[in-house]
Amino acid sequence: VNGTLEDKEKLPQIIRDHKEWLEDHSKGRQACLREMNLEGADFSGLDLSRVDFSGSYLRKVKMVGTKLEGAILNGAVLSEADLTKAVLDNAQMSHVHLIHSCLEEASMQFAILQGSILWDSKFKGANLKGAILTAAELCDCVFESACLDGAELYGQSGW
Repeated sequence: VNGTLEDKEKLPQIIRDHKEWLEDHSKGRQACLREMNLEGADFSGLDLSRVDFSGSYLRKVKMVGTKLEGAILNGAVLSEADLTKAVLDNAQMSHVHLIHSCLEEASMQFAILQGSILWDSKFKGANLKGAILTAAELCDCVFESACLDGAELYGQSGW
């Protein structure tokens, strides 16, 4: 499913098909939620690994404990999003707008956040081991107790 999702009632079926696809690639269907307005959606606790959210509007989305390993969020807007304890390992998040969001205790190992805008977001206790944050704009973010081992942090503005 590409493009605008006019009918949010289709979302549960898309998620069920994706779950089936994750279990057996010969069944179900990989979810593609590109360039969709998913404002206020609650994906908490779901396995959305490898879903393509590129260019999507994810304002006030809830992804508490959501598994997003290898997900593609390039150019997505995550304003006021709750990704507490989400797993974003190996996620592609280049040029994402992560504003007023919570990623406390999130796992973001080897995530790519190159050229992203990270404003007033909380990464307290997050694991950003090996993450790439080159040329990212960081302003008023909290990284208290976060793991940044091996993270690439050069070329930032807003420090």
